Amino acid sequence: MKNNNFLKNVKDFKITNKLRFWLIPPIVILVIAFIVILSISVVNGSAADGFNIGIDFEGGTLLSVTLGEEAHSANANYDKHVSQITKAIESHGVTVSYVQTSSGSTTATDALQFRYTNSSENADVIFDTNEKIVASVRALYPDLGESDIAYDTIGKTAANDLLEKAAIALVVTLVLILIYIIIRFEPVSGIVAVLLTIHDAIIMFCLTVMFRIQINSSYVAAAITIIAYSINNTIVIFDRCRETIKPIKNAKSINYIEIGDEAVKTTMTRSLYTTFTTLVTVAMLAIFGSVTMREFVVPIIIGLFVGFYSSVFLATPIWAKLSYAMDGLRLKRLARKAAEEGNKDVVIYDKKPSKEEKGDNAEGTQAEKKAKKKPQQNVWVNPKKKNTQFKKKK
Repeated sequence: MKNNNFLKNVKDFKITNKLRFWLIPPIVILVIAFIVILSISVVNGSAADGFNIGIDFEGGTLLSVTLGEEAHSANANYDKHVSQITKAIESHGVTVSYVQTSSGSTTATDALQFRYTNSSENADVIFDTNEKIVASVRALYPDLGESDIAYDTIGKTAANDLLEKAAIALVVTLVLILIYIIIRFEPVSGIVAVLLTIHDAIIMFCLTVMFRIQINSSYVAAAITIIAYSINNTIVIFDRCRETIKPIKNAKSINYIEIGDEAVKTTMTRSLYTTFTTLVTVAMLAIFGSVTMREFVVPIIIGLFVGFYSSVFLATPIWAKLSYAMDGLRLKRLARKAAEEGNKDVVIYDKKPSKEEKGDNAEGTQAEKKAKKKPQQNVWVNPKKKNTQFKKKK
């Protein structure tokens, strides 16, 4: 009996009227990410280090030295390796800005990565400097193989160009999503969808920074992938809301909160299944894939959780708030127009609903009972009141 009651409570759990509660996790993540970024930026003296921006966007060189288990900070020789490699690099006139451990497919392929700015903008000078650095590091570790000491470099001009193109790609994606949803649904759904897309991108970025994953071209590709994926879940929920509202669109008052809860409830199974199946596939790539593949799929894993959270717990609460606001604006426009035209047939009832009237079992409102006998199309009530014409599907 208790199990049945528990399942019933889970099934009847309300989401749409708890927006303040659902906003707490994103706010906490933003605060923690800000502290992490600020702390690392101050310690290292570089904002790029705080955001963990890769050489793709910052420009510079990333030197990787494969040391296996000794590449981890828990190892007794870790500080010794970092110190002597850093000295070997900086002896050639460059400054190491960041050191981190990169995990390979096995423990034996784990490596220390050293990021430093290029000594010149001339490609030939950069190449010669890096080759000298590799030779100095190889002198410290003569037993390492040819591929165990490697570097990737990118010029500042190319990095700026790549960053600009990445920003354009994200903006164009958001604009196209907004246009599509406004055409396919209505303005409120379009606005909410874009807000949630921005939310997903920001929270995904914050979590990526907190877990010290590099922000590079692979990350941008992952972000665009998540934007397309999470918007799909949101559209499914909004489509269910639209189907419910369509037959009662001209009702005196629409209960957007109840409609939103019903939409989330009926699409929850679909959202869980699609997220879980995608997560399993991506997790396999993260476990068995290369380091480059991991840089792409780990942000996707983070984005899957963020996208699921926003589509289920934030989409309908924000949609309901904006829908009520739009109805309120429509009421005010109608009142102004009626006053300007001197139309006394239009009666506006703007009484705020009581707690009982907001409840799930409310049966109409006092304003509706006291309404004068006017033509139905000319009688308006506060849109936040209970819509008695909407009933849950059995």
